[in-house]
Amino acid sequence: MKLEEVDKADDNCKEVEWGCKIKKVTIPKLVSLPMNRALLFIGKIDKQSAFVRDHANTHEFAHETRFGNAFNRYYIVGNTVYVVFRKKDHDIQYINGRGIVEDPTKLKYYKLEDNVCVEHCFDEFKDEYPLSMKLYRFVTSSIMQFELGMTLQTVEDMLNNAQNEVQSAK
Repeated sequence: MKLEEVDKADDNCKEVEWGCKIKKVTIPKLVSLPMNRALLFIGKIDKQSAFVRDHANTHEFAHETRFGNAFNRYYIVGNTVYVVFRKKDHDIQYINGRGIVEDPTKLKYYKLEDNVCVEHCFDEFKDEYPLSMKLYRFVTSSIMQFELGMTLQTVEDMLNNAQNEVQSAK
């Protein structure tokens, strides 16, 4: 993902500035999972050097720890990922991200063609994607109805006495 340099305030009003330059990238809407678990990885393009996720309530303390400044950090506001680089990585222009997005057609990725890096969009006929949100409800209801149908066929304990009413009715 290509990064854009902004002021840390990143406000629509250009007069409001924090005075510190950071980088940002806007990502497609992620699937709603607890604790932003839909975002699996943010890091360098080597796909191994992960950045540490910053949280507003612990941000000030993280930099005061022994290795707090040793890592590149990112935080998320809405669909925007803000990256704060340590000094030696300040010139990074691209980052790698992996996650589960609601609409894969809004994803952009880069592919090497004729020794040139070309930006592509997701193609539903060529690229693999596990499941669109439109199919989610259909698939879960089908699993519940057909695969787990045996739970619907079990005999209920009508008298709540832990005995089999079908045998005692005979």
